[in-house]
Amino acid sequence: MANQGFEKKKEFLKRVLFILISLTVVVFFWLVQEGYHRLLAEEEIKKAEILVRTINPELKIEVLDKIIGLKQFSIEEVDKELVKQIPILTQAPTSTPSGLNLP
Repeated sequence: MANQGFEKKKEFLKRVLFILISLTVVVFFWLVQEGYHRLLAEEEIKKAEILVRTINPELKIEVLDKIIGLKQFSIEEVDKELVKQIPILTQAPTSTPSGLNLP
């Protein structure tokens, strides 16, 4: 009778072991297959619409006319205008360390 209980446990353990081994094999092949497909799959590149649209190479005559009509400055004229716009400090402001109470 005790031998019969041992045989049932042995048979149950064999079935559980078979199920666990089968499950391990299935999971292993599933992971290998997923890795293989990810390795060989092409990446989907999402591009902004501005990067994939075609370029229109037409020149607009109005823009060219505006460019021709613009005034061009010489370097000397630009230097003179910049010097007029920059305020010249005659005396540098004095600073005191923070925390000092000066009258």
